[in-house]
Amino acid sequence: MGPVGIVLHGGASESWVGDAASFEATNAFLDTLVSKAEASLRQGATAVDVAAEVVAELEDFPEFNAGKGSAVNIDGGFELEAGIVNGADSAYRAAVCLRTTKNPVRLARAMLDRRGPTAPVLMAGVGGDQLARRLGLETVDNGYFGTERRLSYWRQKRPDVSEHGTVGAVVLDAHGNVAAANSTGGMTMKPVGRVGDTAILGAGLYADERVAVACSGGGEAIMTSMLAGRIANLYRGGAGIGRAVEQAVWEATRLCPSISCGVIAITSDGERTAQCNSRIFNTASAGDAAPRERHVGLLRCTMPVIGPLCCYDDDLLRIGVSKHPTRPGQLTFQLKGAGASLAYMDREQVFALFGTLRRAARALVELVGSSVSDVAMMTWPGGDGGHLFPVHIRRDSEGEDGSEDSKDSTCPERHTAVFHETSMVIRREGVGDDDMEQSNGRRGLLLVGEAEAQGAVGALWGALQGGLREALQLEGPRSWSLLVDPASAGRGEVLVASSFPDHHWPSPAPFTSGTHDAEFTAALGPRSWHLDGLRCVADGLRDKLGGPAGVQSGYMYM
Repeated sequence: MGPVGIVLHGGASESWVGDAASFEATNAFLDTLVSKAEASLRQGATAVDVAAEVVAELEDFPEFNAGKGSAVNIDGGFELEAGIVNGADSAYRAAVCLRTTKNPVRLARAMLDRRGPTAPVLMAGVGGDQLARRLGLETVDNGYFGTERRLSYWRQKRPDVSEHGTVGAVVLDAHGNVAAANSTGGMTMKPVGRVGDTAILGAGLYADERVAVACSGGGEAIMTSMLAGRIANLYRGGAGIGRAVEQAVWEATRLCPSISCGVIAITSDGERTAQCNSRIFNTASAGDAAPRERHVGLLRCTMPVIGPLCCYDDDLLRIGVSKHPTRPGQLTFQLKGAGASLAYMDREQVFALFGTLRRAARALVELVGSSVSDVAMMTWPGGDGGHLFPVHIRRDSEGEDGSEDSKDSTCPERHTAVFHETSMVIRREGVGDDDMEQSNGRRGLLLVGEAEAQGAVGALWGALQGGLREALQLEGPRSWSLLVDPASAGRGEVLVASSFPDHHWPSPAPFTSGTHDAEFTAALGPRSWHLDGLRCVADGLRDKLGGPAGVQSGYMYM
């Protein structure tokens, strides 16, 4: 008997709607469900049966946009869809536009048992509901699928709702077979008869003898990019499953810049992954092969930089205009490679990272103009990326044109890292109370001269060697972030490492006007739905930084 594994999802989305009690209840439900599924697999259950059963239970849980709790169409009714693929023989069945079948995935699973040259692969509408009744499956009145929250969106005529929803699962059984299943109620205010990606082979789901994939998110964009099939092709071409998902989503954003999605996948040797470029993705996973850790709950965005907004790309990191900003003009950067983190970098990489971030900061100031006088930085907990924030700091030494009176010295300045119980501060040596007034014109680390920057980054490298490395690690007891706050430069504080709680999670951090009085955060803000303005900024920065070729205007918008 080989390894077993399962990854399930409750939808990729931009927001969590519900109180703390519903959040905890959902996590408890997912924990119980993934444990039960894992136990069934260890007892010899097949991947396709477990996938169907898991998705059926997700359909019955009203927090999700599938089965009970489905989105309401433009006429105030409900039309559901589901699909399933058995990787053992690539058999696929689906049903869409269902109005009375209580569990659409059970119909798709029952259709798998009907073989022969005339057995339908995909059923739609009334015919699908009639088939469900003939097969003895439970049917309900159409109103059963509604909940008060979903109906309130319809009454408010809100087509922009993007909360947790579509459900699915990918499963590996002990016989080495994989399967994928997906189910959804579609999108709020959808036209009658609209079909999304969820149940469509090669778009929302895929499985063969080696890999199973299930997707969630913007249906039209996922179908246009044929996301699930794209991932499978990359995996079969030699990419690891994690890399295949990342590359496929990256390619899909170039074709459909607005795509917001999450992907779960599992291979026949037990490797599994869950990734998203949406702000959150509700998932749970368990199994034998890597990663061995169980996971239950909301996954934070793993791919925050999208192709059309990327302005710099090299072997070390990728930088782009943020599509989830908390301030105007915000940039997001992400280190490359599985497990990449500032905590694991060598000296050369640390200096290269800050050299590139300083180039990006200067380019941002040049592009935005006099409204920005400095750039702040904050890394994510775990140190695998972060944000650059343009800010305006009033300095006594600034002239009317915003220029500084002081010039950068060519002599390196000495910096010291001071550890406290709950933080670490890199200070410029020799800056005391008597120097505060004179140093009020200093810029932050990202815009100071090269000599001072080299000294500060050297002190950071020393701190990493002296204990900061452990404090930055995501699985560590502290999981600090790094903050470069230009307002602290006058006090000689070049960089601070500490814990900065996200008080708004799981909701997005609020978008602010960009004044320095607002708190910096490593969290993602609300999604920017209109990308034209962000693309203009990305194009300008790309020209200044010599960014990635091929990311040009003219890609299809969905």
